[in-house]
Amino acid sequence: FDRDYIISTCKKQIPKKWIDKIKLIYKETCNIVIEYIKAEAKLSGICFILVLTGLIIMGTMGIKLEYPVIMAILIGFIDLLPLFGAGAVMIPWTIYLIIIKNIPAAIGVGILWIIWAIIKNLLEPKMISKQMGIHPVFTLIGMYTGFKIFGVLGLMLGPITLLVLKNVFKEIINKGILKTIFEQD
Repeated sequence: FDRDYIISTCKKQIPKKWIDKIKLIYKETCNIVIEYIKAEAKLSGICFILVLTGLIIMGTMGIKLEYPVIMAILIGFIDLLPLFGAGAVMIPWTIYLIIIKNIPAAIGVGILWIIWAIIKNLLEPKMISKQMGIHPVFTLIGMYTGFKIFGVLGLMLGPITLLVLKNVFKEIINKGILKTIFEQD
């Protein structure tokens, strides 16, 4: 209820330059998160298309699998979730197919998962970096560091944190970190 009062009190205590910088960082962070979600959605769409195509091809080869469209949608959706991936569905599905002795389908689904895993590992850093505006190497560094610090959730948080830090220290980075430290203007 006192939101406006709290905001106005804080604005009186904080320099305008800082407030403008905080607003800019907040806006850019929101944009970064949106761009990250767009990149992951594109990857999920590619996963859906690849899995559906693979399942249809398997069907034309006489390998019987039920509900290929529904399975492709499910796998594409699960691949969109940060803590899961296509393997969260495809590996148990492959094991199930082995248990029910549908070995050709199990091999097909397993190979399809391996193909997607390779493609995703190649595309993800490039797509995320393109959407978010940083070099793929820095995206990989952010993903690796985030993974080491936060676990699987860090794969998403790492690049976002890297971009937030980049935006916070943009002026220092553009001028040159060492120049900023050692040169007195």
